[in-house]
Amino acid sequence: MKWEVLGLTLDVPRHELPKSFRRGLEALNQHPYSARLPVLFQTFYNLFGGFIAMNDREELELMERFTGIPATRSSTRY
Repeated sequence: MKWEVLGLTLDVPRHELPKSFRRGLEALNQHPYSARLPVLFQTFYNLFGGFIAMNDREELELMERFTGIPATRSSTRY
């Protein structure tokens, strides 16, 4: 089975990946900021200590400045 991730094509045997893993990869691949998600996770962990107040606009805007991913939620579900 061929997977394309960030423009790189990988040949991965399908039988080795659970369905939930494949669904997760597909969702990540379709995310509009998929290339920036690693930066988001590193920032979340390293700079925010793994905690963020989702109702705190200033914190979300700070995360946006660090990652380039908009702080506003869209109506699209990922």
